[in-house]
Amino acid sequence: MNNVPQHIAIIMDGNRRWAREQGFPPLSGHQKVANEILEPLIEHASQRGVKFVTFWAFSTENWRRSKFEVAGIMRIFRHMIKDRWQRLHEKGVRMRVIGDISKFPRDIQKALVDVVEQTKNNKKITAVFALNYGGRDEILRTIKRLDTQEPTEENFSEHLDTAGIPNPE
Repeated sequence: MNNVPQHIAIIMDGNRRWAREQGFPPLSGHQKVANEILEPLIEHASQRGVKFVTFWAFSTENWRRSKFEVAGIMRIFRHMIKDRWQRLHEKGVRMRVIGDISKFPRDIQKALVDVVEQTKNNKKITAVFALNYGGRDEILRTIKRLDTQEPTEENFSEHLDTAGIPNPE
């Protein structure tokens, strides 16, 4: 019997709270996760046989934070995509992004599309990043993608951001 889940999902919450409790500026919590936790966590999950790990990294509600904090998070995303994700690609990690990335700065949108394309044939583990993601937003975008089709459970599922990704366990 295999007790290893096929898909683990992590809601990345509490970074600011952790930083404040440590006496650090709020962005340092986000930086710590980006620089010290994500990559080892993905590698550990892969070594254990997990096939998908999802990180809900930026919700649709996160845009309501201060401009300073959002700008800081965008800097962290740029660093992650440029440096960390390249290393993960070299280790065979496939990257997927769910959510509406059209709200991100153009350079981040392009980098996300590029890294997803670059890693699409990697097989070791799939790291899914939920960026500008919200459940209600996904439902609304899915309905729009259905366009004139009569919605069914099957075609609705095919148009979700998460199509082809097993449910988290």
